[in-house]
Amino acid sequence: MMRSRISAAVLLGLLAFAPVAACDGDGGGGGGGTVPATQLYETWSATFCDIISSCDLEDDDFAFFALLAKANKAACGTFLAHSFDSRRPELHIETAISLGRIVYHADQVAACMSAARSQCALDLAEVSACASVLEGTVATGGSCWLEEECAGDAYCDQNDSDCAGTCQPRPARGAACDYSECSQSEGATACGGDDTCVPRAVVDGVVAGQPCGTDYGTTEVTARHCASGLYCDYSDDPATCKAFAAVGQPCGEAGGRCESGLVCVPSGSGPVCATVSIASTAGAACNEIDRTQPLIGCNIFARLACEAGTCQALGSGAVGTACAAGVDLEGICDYGAYCDGATSTCTPVKADGAECEDAGECASGLCISEDDSPGTCRPVACQ
Repeated sequence: MMRSRISAAVLLGLLAFAPVAACDGDGGGGGGGTVPATQLYETWSATFCDIISSCDLEDDDFAFFALLAKANKAACGTFLAHSFDSRRPELHIETAISLGRIVYHADQVAACMSAARSQCALDLAEVSACASVLEGTVATGGSCWLEEECAGDAYCDQNDSDCAGTCQPRPARGAACDYSECSQSEGATACGGDDTCVPRAVVDGVVAGQPCGTDYGTTEVTARHCASGLYCDYSDDPATCKAFAAVGQPCGEAGGRCESGLVCVPSGSGPVCATVSIASTAGAACNEIDRTQPLIGCNIFARLACEAGTCQALGSGAVGTACAAGVDLEGICDYGAYCDGATSTCTPVKADGAECEDAGECASGLCISEDDSPGTCRPVACQ
């Protein structure tokens, strides 16, 4: 069966980046020689910004971020690196390395980053040169938070991302599986349509009008990638390779994906592709509302937000510094803080039992509301 599926791309998840298609440049960043563990996030962030600013993105989630990266690649790298470094301790690669849960091979990073750029691969798990960078030490059955902590051919089995999991062996071909946990020891393998590990094949260069996406068959999983200049329209059944939409053409669910450098914006007759310029300096004019005038966005990677027609500088993300309540992006405030909409400042997260409106306000990440009553921060119940 043909089951087209867009991966759930999380911009600031180190191993949850969606794959991308053809790349038109190698770019810089990453450097040579060895990379200290304290620079791992900075190195990957620079590489990530290289890739999204120079590659044709398969996943539309990155289209706007690509514009921001092209406008100011240095700001992109700095913002993402800061966001990585501000993650909760259990999810911090550097913390796991310092605790001996991961052995870090610093001399392998440069080759990994170079290969990721040349392959336009934002999913490091798909880059063979990256396989030897991080080596887990936690044995089967041991507690884990990260896949990389598990020793050998194993993964971190978690029922809830807010709770620790256990390291479990990856199933071999022919064994039962759940999503993407199959062993790669026999070659590229994926979880097939009957929840069994089967061979995985990739078909590149699919032409316009032909099926694309991933076919989760019972004997093989086949990923079909569109040729350069085309995108996979998942609104079709089956998904089909199509040409990008130009300025003024329909976009969104009812239309096409916009060409590089364009974004999909509302209009009187429905969403259309439009040119948007990006301002990367505080005090610059901006317009993110009036569709009859040239659209100018403020570069959130440079910590800018459009307020009353002007790009206003945000704070560093520390408690007490300015934030933008309308910007829902990890990294606007440091770990342990949230953006308070009433004051537009980064505010310490609330303890269990406190009143809340959103899960991001709670230290536990859990805000429970019953009927029309205000929400309450509740502790996470791990099994």
